[in-house]
Amino acid sequence: MWARSRPPRRGARGNQLGNPAKAAEAILKVIESDKPPVHLVLGSDALRLVAAGRAAVETDLREWEELSRSTDFPDGHQIASS
Repeated sequence: MWARSRPPRRGARGNQLGNPAKAAEAILKVIESDKPPVHLVLGSDALRLVAAGRAAVETDLREWEELSRSTDFPDGHQIASS
């Protein structure tokens, strides 16, 4: 799959929204931070894609919540870990 996605990326080279120098500055800020983020998304294009993906997951979670919960043991019974 990766090999198929590379040609379009090569064609976008030099036309991307993200500025590598600004990304490096952002990473240095994170490194120096007392509370760095667990997840860091750099660039408005990446932010848009990640936000859309998260929204899709949230929609699926809400839509299928009842089915997801229905797979639990009755009365909260759990198998003891070994």
